[in-house]
Amino acid sequence: MPIKANRALLAVAFDGTLDTATFQKDPNFGFDVPVEMPGIETDLPHPCDTWKDQDANDSQATKLVGMFKHNFEQFMPCVAKGVNAVAIG
Repeated sequence: MPIKANRALLAVAFDGTLDTATFQKDPNFGFDVPVEMPGIETDLPHPCDTWKDQDANDSQATKLVGMFKHNFEQFMPCVAKGVNAVAIG
């Protein structure tokens, strides 16, 4: 992530802008992502929109989710059951 975008993201997080922002749910991980933020390119929080080949994007996203779930398994004994349910679906 470019440092300029990182600074802009921190600014909107601290100045309350995100309190009134519109969010959409990430289809792969289920967390809420702001639709728009001042000073941040609209595709940055939505990298899937930058892919020309959406099938390739979907395939890569599925692979990433699988890698995350596999890696998270090692932490499951130390994490609350509610977090486990969200993290591994």
